[in-house]
Amino acid sequence: RLDVPRFCAKPLAAGGRVTYDPALMFSRLSDKLQGVLKDLRGHGKISEQNVSDAMREIRLALLDADVHFEVAK
Repeated sequence: RLDVPRFCAKPLAAGGRVTYDPALMFSRLSDKLQGVLKDLRGHGKISEQNVSDAMREIRLALLDADVHFEVAK
């Protein structure tokens, strides 16, 4: 069994084994990052709290994409 993030793992048709799909991982990471930036654009004025919240969401998205925690930090 491979230890991969749940959002980029998918079972194979035969045998139900888990495989790693980098295209799916990058697609989901891209979607999450776009969502964070869209949320920031929705504010008339960006505060320090808005930036802090956005950075937290970006770090979580990177960790979900299996980026090393030192890099995501």
